[in-house]
Amino acid sequence: MAYKILCIDGGGIRGVIPARILMEIEKRTGKPLAETFDLIAGTSTGGLLTLALTLARRDGKPRYSAADLLDFYFENGERIFSASVGYKLYSISGLLHEKYPVEGLEAVLYEAMGNARLKDALTEVIVTSYDIENRMAWFFRSWRARNDPNYDFPVVQVARATSAAPTYFQPIQIETDEGTEHYALVDGGVFANNPSMCAYTEALTHGVAPKDIMMVSVGTGTVGQIPGHGISFEKAADWGVLGWGVPIFKVVFQSLGDTVEYQLKGLLPKERYFRLQPILYYAEEAMDKVDLVNMHHLEKDAEAFIELNAGMLDQIAEALTG
Repeated sequence: MAYKILCIDGGGIRGVIPARILMEIEKRTGKPLAETFDLIAGTSTGGLLTLALTLARRDGKPRYSAADLLDFYFENGERIFSASVGYKLYSISGLLHEKYPVEGLEAVLYEAMGNARLKDALTEVIVTSYDIENRMAWFFRSWRARNDPNYDFPVVQVARATSAAPTYFQPIQIETDEGTEHYALVDGGVFANNPSMCAYTEALTHGVAPKDIMMVSVGTGTVGQIPGHGISFEKAADWGVLGWGVPIFKVVFQSLGDTVEYQLKGLLPKERYFRLQPILYYAEEAMDKVDLVNMHHLEKDAEAFIELNAGMLDQIAEALTG
């Protein structure tokens, strides 16, 4: 029997794209994602989706559908990526301090997730973050939370940690319940913006055979080979720290994701590995472009991908329900 894994990339407000694609998968299967996948993994905005999709209501059913989470981005995007004029002056538009204060993000997370704990996830989850003090990758795992109360963190803290994108939001420091250890965490996108290989490895460590793994990996959109979106040699030839400051993030995030995709295409046969990564023809790639026009463009890019890949989505639905 297949062990089914869902992985969701990071990308800020571009989470609109996986939310829309996952809405389509739920529509085609007729089931919540938490009931069709054995493991869901996410980074940054993908981590938020992972946690929200596996939150339980009092009756034990999923609290949110993918359609609910699509609405979540439209309703809360501007609250999350918001800074007053005074704050912009204080931070010099993000040059001296993080670009956005955390209050908006934290308020939205608490409203959506409340007092839920990691151990209560409806299916196994793994959410990435990075410990900047100990210089190590950090993984929030539901099974570890169930087995060790000291690592059963509030879901709000997990969401805050995985979405603490450097330069956008300040890091978060979390403590174990006993207060004996603390961790200074930032967005897992610094090492695994595409968390698929992390999820694949995690499955193996829990005894799942490679031949049994089926994976659906959903991206947040890429400019790919679209002319004009790359960095010309002439432009980059004389760049120093200031010149590379912002572009290097885009280069690292895309290259890490492309590397993971290349690796998994070699490890899993095509009938058991599905990479769903739309091209951004209409929307901008900025992770904090939260005006309604751009968010509708993100949804439009997702819908164009859905239309062009209807056959693959049917194949995924059949594999999930068969």
